[in-house]
Amino acid sequence: NGDQLHVTYDHTVLSLEAPPSPWVLWSTEIEAAGGTGRFADAELEGVIWQGGVNLLTFETWSRLDGKIRLR
Repeated sequence: NGDQLHVTYDHTVLSLEAPPSPWVLWSTEIEAAGGTGRFADAELEGVIWQGGVNLLTFETWSRLDGKIRLR
């Protein structure tokens, strides 16, 4: 329907898998920064965005998990 949720984050945590793994992993907690329609006053609870990149193949993955509380 076109409603949008805008998010922000302060910092990202990076970590390396133990050698010989080529994976770099990252994670960050995101917060609601506004929105439109039903997301205008939304709050995020424990929302973590995490992922990784393989430095040899450039394969990537990411996962977003948590709750959106609508008012």
